Amino acid sequence: MMDIARLDALRDEVLDFRHKGVPAAAYGLTVGEWIASGPPTPTLPTPPRIDIGPGA
Repeated sequence: MMDIARLDALRDEVLDFRHKGVPAAAYGLTVGEWIASGPPTPTLPTPPRIDIGPGA
């Protein structure tokens, strides 16, 4: 079960070098501020696809 209060608290997390998938332009902003700014999707890295299982 998802802890909604914990998810809400993530909006206040300040982005910095620890967040490897976030562009440097977002450093210093909170998650909520960055999302509210409408970051373009291409600024986010695409995770590698890993196929596991039969036929992989």
